[in-house]
Amino acid sequence: MSAPLDATLVSTVDNYWATFLGCEPSALRSSTVQIAVHSGPGDHLKCHLMEFGGAPVVSLPANELALYRDAIAEWRDGVVLTSALIKAVFGERAAAILGPAFVGYTDSKRFPRIPGGKARPLIPGDRKAFDRLRTACPVEEWESGGNDFQPSSMIGVFERGRLAALASYELWDDRIAHIYIVSHPLLRGRGYAATAVSALTKIVLERGLVPQYRTLEANKPSMAVARRLGFVQYATSFAVRLSSLKSS
Repeated sequence: MSAPLDATLVSTVDNYWATFLGCEPSALRSSTVQIAVHSGPGDHLKCHLMEFGGAPVVSLPANELALYRDAIAEWRDGVVLTSALIKAVFGERAAAILGPAFVGYTDSKRFPRIPGGKARPLIPGDRKAFDRLRTACPVEEWESGGNDFQPSSMIGVFERGRLAALASYELWDDRIAHIYIVSHPLLRGRGYAATAVSALTKIVLERGLVPQYRTLEANKPSMAVARRLGFVQYATSFAVRLSSLKSS
């Protein structure tokens, strides 16, 4: 059995997610469903549902709490989040359900760096290669795995002058490095994504940050990258985008 994640790391991410969801850290792994209120900017029509090894934590916008609190409170001990369960609560207002998603972390003891010299930090002169990769990727793939051009926080793997894979990160709450990965549609299945994420994770750890990897569980190649690099599942998440209530 692999060693558990570093306790300091777990405390850091517990505090982050508790603040994000609007609850206390002790509520993350309760035996009963926890209902919280979040107030994130732009989240007035979004519901977040997460499981941390206990009963789900459901975070609603304040203006939606009265509508759905009773239905969610009826979920029994041992309930496992599914799209069907979520749809049963929100009905036609569930305009989009994103999940289940893997949320995982690794630390310096678990992380097995992949050997190889193909990955390198991007430099300002890589802008054209970056733009060509962005153009080659479907819009929805870039929106979930791409990022703005920021060479200081990007690692690329090149094949014959083409940017085959690009890993980058966004800093959350000054400590958590949320990792993004995107690869060229014509150059997949060659291990480039894992190589890029590995090199970036090494840098993240050297900077004293917490590497975070999130991907849909249905994305098998991305899940394979997470496992290969020692990312341990910390939580499962769903996000629900709600449609506006119709005025009567």
